[in-house]
This record gives sequence, C-alpha cells and structure tokens, in this order.
Amino acid sequence: MLGFGENFLVPFGIFLHASFLQIGFLSTLPQLLAALGQTAGVWFIEHFRDRRRALARAVKVNAAIWIPIGLVALFSVQWNSAVYALLVLSAVYFASGGFIAPIWTSLIGD
Repeated sequence: MLGFGENFLVPFGIFLHASFLQIGFLSTLPQLLAALGQTAGVWFIEHFRDRRRALARAVKVNAAIWIPIGLVALFSVQWNSAVYALLVLSAVYFASGGFIAPIWTSLIGD
C-alpha cells in the first residue's frame, strides 16, 4: 500500500539532521520489512480465514502510524533520537503495508 507520504520520509530524516548511514537505513530497511510483512500476510491467509477483520485492523495501524511520525518533529528538539524513532515508525508503516497487500489481493480475488 502506497500513499502520498512515503516520498517525504527521507527528506523528513534530513530535516531531523540524520547522518548518511541513517538516511541509508531509512531508505532501505522499511522496504525490507515490507517484503517480510508480505510473507507474514501470506502466512496469515493460509492459517486464518477472517481476512476482512485482519485487513481492517492492519489498515487502521497503517493509517494511525502517521500520527506519531508527525509528532516526531515536535520532539526532535528535546529528544536526540528522533531519527531512530522515525526509522522504527516508518518500518512499522511499511511492514503493515506489506502485510495488507496479500490479504487485499486474496480478498478481492474471491
């Protein structure tokens, strides 16, 4: 699942004064976790039948994660680890998006 905000995560990291290594992790680690999330989504489809409920919960997590991502900017002055928080939150966002993809495809395909 891709929306409008994914393209702005790396510039947001630059705004938070991320190092080159942190920018590299911010660019690559969420994509890796999205692929692992797809694997988890496929496993879920094979073992559980309530795809609609799982889809609804995963979409809620996927949408709600933008609230703490936005709040990272407010705490960046007081909190030195804002870039790491952005990295973790974006990884959760991409992993939940990866989890959604196979469930959505399976649900629409039926």
